[in-house]
Amino acid sequence: MENLESQWKIETAIREAVFGVRIDHVDIRITGTRGMKPSDYAKSPKDSSQKLLYKEMEPIMSEANHQTSQKKKQQHQLIQSDENPKEREMITASFPQSAHGVIIIKDSDDSKTMKWGSGVMIGPDLVLTAAHNVYDNQKPSRKRYPCIKFIPGANGDVAPFGEIDVEEVFAPEKYINHQGDEENYALMILKTPIGRQTGYCWLRAVSAEYVNELLKDKVVSLVGYPAVESMKEKSEICFEQWRERGIIQKIEEKTGFIHYDVKAGPSQGGGCVFYENLIKYERNVIGVHVGQEKDSGLACMITTDRFEELLQWIHAYELKKKKFKEIIQSKDDKEGVIKKLLLSGKHLGAELNLLAEYRLSGLEEIDLSGNGDMDEGIEILCKHTFWEHLQSIDLRRCGIGNNGCTSLSKNETWKQLKALFLGGNAISDKGVAAIVKSKNFLGLEELGLNYNQIGECGALVLADNNLTWNNLKRLDLGYNMIGDEGAAAIGINTHWKNLEALTLSRNKISAQGAFCIGSNTTWEGLKELRLNSNEIGDKGAIAIANNKIWTKLQRLNLNRNCITDEGGEAIGKNAVWKFLEVLDLSQNEIEDQGALAIGLNSAWSNLKELYLNHNQIGAEGGAAIGRNTTWKDLEVLFIGYNRIGDEGALSIGSNRTWTKLQDLMLEGNQIGNEGATVLGSNPTWKRLETLDLQANEIGYQGQVALVRNPVWRYIKTMILSHYRRPTQERINALNTIALINPKRIENYLPTPVDLLDEL
Repeated sequence: MENLESQWKIETAIREAVFGVRIDHVDIRITGTRGMKPSDYAKSPKDSSQKLLYKEMEPIMSEANHQTSQKKKQQHQLIQSDENPKEREMITASFPQSAHGVIIIKDSDDSKTMKWGSGVMIGPDLVLTAAHNVYDNQKPSRKRYPCIKFIPGANGDVAPFGEIDVEEVFAPEKYINHQGDEENYALMILKTPIGRQTGYCWLRAVSAEYVNELLKDKVVSLVGYPAVESMKEKSEICFEQWRERGIIQKIEEKTGFIHYDVKAGPSQGGGCVFYENLIKYERNVIGVHVGQEKDSGLACMITTDRFEELLQWIHAYELKKKKFKEIIQSKDDKEGVIKKLLLSGKHLGAELNLLAEYRLSGLEEIDLSGNGDMDEGIEILCKHTFWEHLQSIDLRRCGIGNNGCTSLSKNETWKQLKALFLGGNAISDKGVAAIVKSKNFLGLEELGLNYNQIGECGALVLADNNLTWNNLKRLDLGYNMIGDEGAAAIGINTHWKNLEALTLSRNKISAQGAFCIGSNTTWEGLKELRLNSNEIGDKGAIAIANNKIWTKLQRLNLNRNCITDEGGEAIGKNAVWKFLEVLDLSQNEIEDQGALAIGLNSAWSNLKELYLNHNQIGAEGGAAIGRNTTWKDLEVLFIGYNRIGDEGALSIGSNRTWTKLQDLMLEGNQIGNEGATVLGSNPTWKRLETLDLQANEIGYQGQVALVRNPVWRYIKTMILSHYRRPTQERINALNTIALINPKRIENYLPTPVDLLDEL
């Protein structure tokens, strides 16, 4: 019975790989498919980029757009200024921007004029778009356009991943036969699984009974390719990817139309409408843009019924059905169709021999994480699989110990391996030595050994004896016990010239080890350094801050390291980290002098996230942070549980530079009405989604000022208090808030029902 169950799990994973969709049941309310961020080693070949040679171009227009355009006597709608934040995505060759693209069609084989619309990747070879992008408006039934191509990440006149031919197109029969124009969605299957290089988005379908609960008033984004001024005369190709945010105003139960406040051009039809999970960096697609109605945009929502139809189209595609059947019957993927196999959490530890029976000649990535005790089973895979093209294997949380590492070291087939993930196992110094001594992983670029039992000897072997891993880019040794000697050995390494990311979190490293890390002059391309939860103190922080080689550093995490003003001041004075995007100094002992130096920094012009919470920053330091005008891209500021008071809040609230701010955490800071009033008066934080002011001293006046801010249209959460019985002043404030915004009071106060019951 266990064999049958394991066989079924393996066949399911193969089915998902062949058809390109993996079903993701989030909970009883939401179902969908999983997206994928491409790995570094899955990028397209350098020669795939090409110039676009089209000359005569015009946007595809749905019937609704065409009628609106005629009424307004406009050829097409250009980008126009409004209160919704819009931004052009300048870098489209990287995920997630690379998952969005242009659809090119011709009306007929002999037509000289090409038309374009928008679409989004939702699988390795799957593109979701509007049906009007791929079908004309003929009667009695619409016809598919004869020539259709997809250009992911199109930017100006450049196609970074080339132009991809379309193999097959599916659209609802009701739409094709003019029996349901609301069914305006379609699926394209590409001839090339370019999604492995571009990545693809998550698809989400919400059950009908939860639609309003989960989506009404939700902040969503539209990404597409609108008509722009330079294309108006049809003389210059200039595809521009734009993103616009809006709020869902209503959802039609009968048609499944989403009404949201965006002003998009006709060529953005088919562009995806999505909400974000910022923690997991997911773009969750819930619909496709299909047109305009008065002042709102219309999107065709992917309902559960429409989602099921999409799955039916995918699984009914004959070519894929045939390939899946052949692989299951012969246990041989002769054409190398399967590139990535996902088997995480399947508990196959004792049944890996069943997997080894399949010859997967094209396999490049396999995820076996969370599969139980595989210390012995890994030997079966190493001896009996012939994955000549394997580039990445994930063996996290698989009960692998030193014996498993020995088996891995003897493997002679996986010579192209670039990423080896072994975190969360039981590997000690002996296991590390076995991996290092192996001559079979010479091209390794990424090694994950976090959450193991590695000590200083393991780190010494890794750093001192490893003369062959010259391509190593990412090394994760977090949550081990390498100590200062291990950190020192890593710090003096001169072979990892391509190192981009180093994680040494929680390794009992003090100032001595941090000094050696900071003294390294080899890692010129270092982008990420994580030393959080150690004891590096001020001396260690100063050593890190004084490094002049890491000019490409983007992310630095030094939280929980006993850093005081001296270390904070040194970091604040660093002038070489011009690409720094994330700085985490939370849960230290930094006071005003350190915060003042950080606030005065004028080199970090790319800073997006700053974490200073749980320090000892006072009014002067808080005011200095608020006065900074360099961080124009700042999206996240955590400075909660300090003591910046009204003075610090006044300065932060008066800042007009942080126009992209999304999350502001100011809890536990002795802020009163004066500071809250200024915060509530800020006119530039139009993208603000979260504001946490709990555990302060804000009364009636301050609370009213906060909820009355007219530009915080996208605010999801505003927390003003702890769960506590309200005073009379608070009761008065609640009454006023309820009158101002009764529909969204739950966003502002924890347990609002309990509080209102006491009024």
